Amino acid sequence: LDPYFKPYNKQAVAFELGLDPNKQIVSFLLPQIHRFDGDWQSQLGKVIEWSIGRNVQIVVRFHPFESVQVAHGLRMSLGNNRSVKVFTGNTIDLIRASSMVITQHSTVATEAIALGVPLVEIDLENRGVLESLSAQGVSILVRSGEIGKLTDVLSGKSAVDPAKLKEWSIR
Repeated sequence: LDPYFKPYNKQAVAFELGLDPNKQIVSFLLPQIHRFDGDWQSQLGKVIEWSIGRNVQIVVRFHPFESVQVAHGLRMSLGNNRSVKVFTGNTIDLIRASSMVITQHSTVATEAIALGVPLVEIDLENRGVLESLSAQGVSILVRSGEIGKLTDVLSGKSAVDPAKLKEWSIR
């Protein structure tokens, strides 16, 4: 993993992955969809709506064990929407290119924290998130009516306490 922890340029990584290096990459990284707390399609749709008019590219990465039909179905429904991309490449590289990672109880959450990428736990239906990292103070929780927090996280206005991150990481 050493190469992943060396200094790098997010825009260069985004370009190498075929993403738009001139936009902030917001990665929506799903656990297996049957484990997602709530309706993943509805919540992704709200994130896409939030992104309209902002200098962001939403990149969706399904869990490696998810069926290819699910990813194909989303690709088909997106059509030629260039601000949203379904990604099938290396997840660590995608996280490195990201300005923010949105997920729920997934290994990618720990990877985002390790790589220093702001982490958002999404719960737009207020159902609660299994194994919540926001409850531990190492991610930002976005619930119903709080989609604007995404803007605050991207701008750096909303962030987790670095001391909590350090404490959590040495457990």
